Order: sequence, then structure tokens, then C-alpha cells
Amino acid sequence: MTGPLDRTPSTGSRRAIDVVGASCFITGIQPAVARLLAGSDLGRTRHSNTLADGLARALRDLGESA
Repeated sequence: MTGPLDRTPSTGSRRAIDVVGASCFITGIQPAVARLLAGSDLGRTRHSNTLADGLARALRDLGESA
């Protein structure tokens, strides 16, 4: 998800992700975005410091090797 820093992911977006059986990963967050998300209910959203780490984790979750 990309966009302005003045909003956080909505509850509806998180529910929609769950309904379709998808997973949400957040990778490579800049400090300003991390501060914005602090205290937000991100549910089961996974996070990684880098895109490479996030992709490796997603593949592990799927049972694939990175």
C-alpha cells in the first residue's frame, strides 16, 4: 500500500484482506511511516525491515525456499 502519510490502513481494508484469505506484509518502512503506524491495530500484518526479508518470509510461509 502506498499513499499519503496522513492516514492508516482502515479496518475495512484489513477485513477485506482476511475475507479473501490473503496476507499483508509491510516492508522497508521509513521512520515517519513507522511513527504514523505506532499504536494502530494492524491485526495479523507481518513486517520486515527490508523487501528481501519480507519476500523470504512470505515464501517460507508458503512452504517455498527463498
